[in-house]
Amino acid sequence: MYGLWRSICITVTLIGFYLSWVVVRTLIKNNTKRMQFRTRMLRTAGHTFANILGITVQHEGPQPPSPCFWICNHVSSLDAVMLLMTVENPIVVARHDVESWPVIGTISSGIDTIFVDRSRFDAMPIVADKMAQAIQKGYSVVMFPEATTGKGDVLLPFKPPLFEPAIRLGVPVYYACCYYETADGEAPATDVVTWWRDTTFASHAWDFLRTPRIYLRVRYGTSPIQAENRKVLARQLQEAVQGLFEPIK
Repeated sequence: MYGLWRSICITVTLIGFYLSWVVVRTLIKNNTKRMQFRTRMLRTAGHTFANILGITVQHEGPQPPSPCFWICNHVSSLDAVMLLMTVENPIVVARHDVESWPVIGTISSGIDTIFVDRSRFDAMPIVADKMAQAIQKGYSVVMFPEATTGKGDVLLPFKPPLFEPAIRLGVPVYYACCYYETADGEAPATDVVTWWRDTTFASHAWDFLRTPRIYLRVRYGTSPIQAENRKVLARQLQEAVQGLFEPIK
């Protein structure tokens, strides 16, 4: 019952927010006002999705300013809900196949998601340019440097190439780490929240849609990190996030 009702509510809500954004983007030509609306819309969407999905969020530490370059570990598609509630006016860097997903792909494209095919090395400079342009325009760029979702029992290695815009612009990188758990007596978070098995998005989503309550804790780094090259930056951020990391059970 949870799963069916929530899937209907999420679909209707997604479409509603997206259509509102399409109308506003068409009618409002002032970039400042458009960005302000986008910020309010995405923040409201994050809280709405959390309420529908029964997600309780606890924040630990100072949240990042805006605009900024911000990274986090990646274990679930629910991480997107977390960042909508946390980062002001985000633009997300996502894997390229998301663009082809029904509904979600269209909406992601409509809110200016940056898609990257990490198997193509020649695509990295283009993506880096888009990320740099977004930061210069006042958006916060959000990236999951593990480049895939995991079980959440360990922190996967960070991929250095997409840190290039931060190096090029000379901006520091803010970081956080998220941890999920479920209520006592329910299936563990590694079974119903994290996405690490060879399953489709639909199967993964159905697992968390059926889960009555999900608890999410987001730990923020106390200060951003800046380095002279992307490999050093990736290593330092890996160590910093590791310090916040707690294995998901």
